[in-house]
Amino acid sequence: KTLYGDSVRIKQVILNLLTNAVKYTKEGSVTFSISYEKKDYDNIILQVSIKDTGSGIKPEDMEKLFSPFERIEEGKNKTIEGSGLGMSIVTKMLDMMGTRLNVESVYGKGSDFSFNLEQEVMDWTPVGNIDEAYRKSIEKITKYKEKLHAPRARLLFVDDTAMNLEVIKGLLKKTGIHIDTALSGMESIELVRKNAYDIIFLDHRMPEMDGIQTLHAMQAMQDNMSAGKPCIALTANALSGVKKIYIEEGFDDYISKPVNPDRLEDLIRRYLPPDYIETAQEEEEEAKTQEGFLSSIRGVDGIDSKTALANCGTEELLESTMRTYVTSIDERADELERLCKNSDWKNYGIKVHAVKSTSRLVGAMEISSLAAELEALADKEAADEIRTGNEKLLTLMGTMKQRLEPFVRPPDGGHEGAEAKPLISKQELEQKFSNLLSCAELFDIDGLDAAMQDMNGYSFAPEVEKVIDEIRKCIENVDFKRLKSVLSEWKDGNL
Repeated sequence: KTLYGDSVRIKQVILNLLTNAVKYTKEGSVTFSISYEKKDYDNIILQVSIKDTGSGIKPEDMEKLFSPFERIEEGKNKTIEGSGLGMSIVTKMLDMMGTRLNVESVYGKGSDFSFNLEQEVMDWTPVGNIDEAYRKSIEKITKYKEKLHAPRARLLFVDDTAMNLEVIKGLLKKTGIHIDTALSGMESIELVRKNAYDIIFLDHRMPEMDGIQTLHAMQAMQDNMSAGKPCIALTANALSGVKKIYIEEGFDDYISKPVNPDRLEDLIRRYLPPDYIETAQEEEEEAKTQEGFLSSIRGVDGIDSKTALANCGTEELLESTMRTYVTSIDERADELERLCKNSDWKNYGIKVHAVKSTSRLVGAMEISSLAAELEALADKEAADEIRTGNEKLLTLMGTMKQRLEPFVRPPDGGHEGAEAKPLISKQELEQKFSNLLSCAELFDIDGLDAAMQDMNGYSFAPEVEKVIDEIRKCIENVDFKRLKSVLSEWKDGNL
């Protein structure tokens, strides 16, 4: 029912083959079929075939088929539109996905184009009636509700990208589960010294200590209060055979990013003690369908809104995630540019990996795809190719920011005729900054949000307003490290 792969490219390949078949078939039929062979526990070989009763191809013309800007028997087929690029694109895409196009053709009788592609299986349930399955899947995405309720459970999620952690917290916020988060392997090690967690989710690719190194360090600890508890790998690189690799390293399981809400709940349900699972009370009112934000971004060039909604689970979470993504673009671009100039390819790979992950999360698939290519180039330290690709990536990110800003800009609180706000006193300011610092220390995003809402009721001296703007930016970017630094500097009188 659900495979893990590059659905955009696979669809493009199939559409090009179908278009080609229809163009060259004046009568008879075009037959599109998909089947599979099971390879192992996690993977299948997907088999795709497009067979037509068209004009067919002469043996001597077969090479022309794969050459850009060449078309078969151009004189005979002069009424057919197109540049001939389609088949060249198909072969390149299939080659990039590790497979090739097979062609069988009899001139005057027709052709059979086919390819086999290994895919990881996320859900082995048969598709059944495809129209009905598609309708239900869309309903499931738009009406997603947490089914899990486990208020006694405490989980730890570790990821160096704060936006990913906020999405996970958003997906699980109604489950009653206590969620702790950490932005690095070292930070998570300190947390397991203090707290007992029922499940630990570790991102694989992190700077300094990656997920595998962190897991091994936890396993070697004498004072690990979560020793023996399930550890699950978080990975944006769910390639063939990856589960076997993680199991061999000591993980109990893995989950691909962007995290699928149902898959996440299934994993938590599987690894939590059965008596922790409680029956959630049904809400009396059905959740209202939120069409505002989703409708507004459907026409944004470069955003796959269906993918974005599927990744975020709810429209409310999608909107907040998109806002965080947009406000963090400049900072991420500056980081990539600096690392590229310094030829720091190790950290460049880590940072561009985060761009790949967060861009896929909000449906910015072209940016995510290019970031994935640059991540692979960073592993090879291919400096010239990285610098060329990085320029393109920064341009795409800047363009995407311009496209999305009108949809994610927070409502303007200031307008003419508004009641004058009282100037905050020094004592009140110190108390509120102290509260913000406490929330930052606890990674309490809801507390920070409430504190900032409270501060909206005051006016500030110009020098304080600058600090408030910096604090607001840190909260929007979920940058706890910078936020704690700003608040501490203010407390120490250095701002």
